[in-house]
Amino acid sequence: MDTFAEIMFFISLLIAIYFICRGIFKLVKGGGAKQSFKYGLIALAASLLFVIVGIIANPVKTTTSHQDRIAKAQTSRTSKKHTQTKSADKSASKKQSSKSNSKKANSKKSASHKSSTKKQTSKSSQATKKTMAQKSSSKRESKSKKATKKHYNFNKIELGMTKSQVIAILGKPTGQNSSTLIYGSADLDFDHDKLFDGSPRKIHKAANKKAKAEAKKASRKKVNASQLKSFAKAFGQKDVETLQRNVGIAYSSTETPQGMAYGWKTNYGMLYRLDDSETGLTHVYKGGLGDDGTELYVGQTIKQKQRRSYYYY
Repeated sequence: MDTFAEIMFFISLLIAIYFICRGIFKLVKGGGAKQSFKYGLIALAASLLFVIVGIIANPVKTTTSHQDRIAKAQTSRTSKKHTQTKSADKSASKKQSSKSNSKKANSKKSASHKSSTKKQTSKSSQATKKTMAQKSSSKRESKSKKATKKHYNFNKIELGMTKSQVIAILGKPTGQNSSTLIYGSADLDFDHDKLFDGSPRKIHKAANKKAKAEAKKASRKKVNASQLKSFAKAFGQKDVETLQRNVGIAYSSTETPQGMAYGWKTNYGMLYRLDDSETGLTHVYKGGLGDDGTELYVGQTIKQKQRRSYYYY
C-alpha cells in the first residue's frame, strides 16, 4: 500500500510538471491563448491529482505507524506481567526458605541461651557496678567543667584590694595559694595581701600604667637627687664671707651650739649647711640638720673667698 501511494504521487508530480512546462513553451512560442488556457487547465487538474494522492498517502502511513505502536505496547505489557509473576514466585520461595532457616536458628539460640544465662548474670552485676562508677566520675567531671566555664566579672576589681575584698566581690576562687587567687582561667597576683597585677585585661592594663608612672617618678627622683647632690657640693664650697653677704637674699642663717647654720631653697629641695666651729668642717644636709636630715656633702670650711693675685710687669 505504501509503495502504490508513493508511485501515484510520483506519477502525478511528473504529469503536473510536464503540462506546466508545455503550456509555458506554447505561450513563449506564440501559440494561441486557447491552447495555453487548455494546457493550464490540464496542469491544474494534474496538480489537484497530486494533492489528492498526497492526502491519501499520509493517512496510510499514520495508520500503519499507529498500529505498530499499539502492537509494541501490548507486547511490552505482556512481558512486564510475565517478569512480575516470575519475581513474585522467587520472593515467595525466598520467604519460605528464610522462615525455615530462622526457625532452625531460633531453636539453636534457645538451647545456647539457657547455658549462657548463668554467665551473663554474673557479668551483668559487674557491668552495673562499672557503669555506676563511670556515671559518678562523669558527673564530677561535668561539675568541674561547669565551674571552669563560669564567667567572672572583674570590672569592680581594683589594684590595692586585699584578698578578702576580692573574694567578697567575686566569690570563692577555683584555686589559690599564698600570693595568687585563681578564678577559672584568670589569676590575680598579690604582694603583702595587696593586689598588684593579674591576667584580666583591665587589671593588667592598670598594673602596666601604674608601673610606668612609678618608673617615671623614680627616674625623676633620681635626677632630682643627683642635681641636689651637685647643689649641695656647691653650697658646701661657698666661703663664709659670700654667704654672710647674701643672707636674706639667697640664703638664711641661724646660730647653733655647734656653729653657724645656713639654709638654701633650691628647685630640687631645701639644703641645710652647718659650719662646725670645733672641727672646722662644713656639713650639708637634705631635709634637716644633723640626724634630722640626710648628709650630702662634707668638707673643710672656707671662711674667705680666695683672692686673685695680680702680677704687674
